[in-house]
Amino acid sequence: MNSAMRTTNSLFPRSLWTSCSRAGEGRVSILAVLGVFTFGLHGVGAETPGELRTAPGPFENAVIEGSDDESSAVEIDAHAPHDHAGHVDRPAPLGFSLTEGWLDEWVHSDYSSAGTPYVHAFGIEPAFLCRDLLVSGAFIDGAEGSEYEVEAELELALTRRIGLVVEGGYAWLDPTDESRADGIGDIGVAARFLMVECETFLLSVNTGFEFPTGDEDRDLGAGETIFVPSIATWLDLGRNVTLQNVVGLEHGFTSKDDVFYWGGALIWSLYTEGGGSGSGGGVRAHMPRGMLNLIAEIGGELAINGDNRGAGTGEWLFGVSYSVSSQMEIRAAISVPAWNPREFENAVTLGLIYHF
Repeated sequence: MNSAMRTTNSLFPRSLWTSCSRAGEGRVSILAVLGVFTFGLHGVGAETPGELRTAPGPFENAVIEGSDDESSAVEIDAHAPHDHAGHVDRPAPLGFSLTEGWLDEWVHSDYSSAGTPYVHAFGIEPAFLCRDLLVSGAFIDGAEGSEYEVEAELELALTRRIGLVVEGGYAWLDPTDESRADGIGDIGVAARFLMVECETFLLSVNTGFEFPTGDEDRDLGAGETIFVPSIATWLDLGRNVTLQNVVGLEHGFTSKDDVFYWGGALIWSLYTEGGGSGSGGGVRAHMPRGMLNLIAEIGGELAINGDNRGAGTGEWLFGVSYSVSSQMEIRAAISVPAWNPREFENAVTLGLIYHF
């Protein structure tokens, strides 16, 4: 079993419950509903910058829910703690321009400028920037044993266009024909660059590195530094339905093995306690309590050189997340193989997201 942590939406798609290392027989990833990237351009034409209100600076005009006069604005600091039920103005989308916004302040909001929620998938990194802490735990019933794992991932927006991702985890392996092992896995660090920002479409480029901090001899790591570039998109399909997609490559600096991976996630967001995001005065700063997200994912990977050339795997994931408060989201998912080889039987993931 190879342990490259993968319980949250990870830049590094190699699973903990795969039955081999990069030099072994094939691997699995939790990725999500494949979408064609060019389909995302469908939403670009819907952008209407003239209807958007530009944020005046570090202090945003906001409307606090429940106030007597919803048209009255109050001044709040968009980057300091504030009423997380409030609404904030978003600056007009940057579109396809690559010359603006690189050093602009990131405006804290879990919604697009059109009022559509930014929801984390389980198996892929998002195209949007955020300041979130994701913590997950999983039980995997594998083809060659069982496994428990925990993982933490920090996503930190630095500017409007630039973000940082750091992740790592710990695993307990119980292989059928080998002795038990536990320890930390490989640690990943990545930069995210928002390249296209439209009202209903985002495209980001991720450049990640996975470092061999896990013990390869005990199947807790890959045993080499791996470069993981990828492209991620986010598409607003309307009615609080979104499609997220990713394509990427894993390149091992020592083995020279390359693996192509792909994935996507179809997400439907519901407000079980009312309070959607579209009232006047801007869009929400945070998701309200009672927001429910239904998530379906599929994805796979294919070795394009090395000993495993031509070998590929895939899997389905079905999950749900629920906002217990404006800053805390809990979630759960089950994963099953999408096609042969069946390198695991099923996996159950539980986790939470803290929006700060």
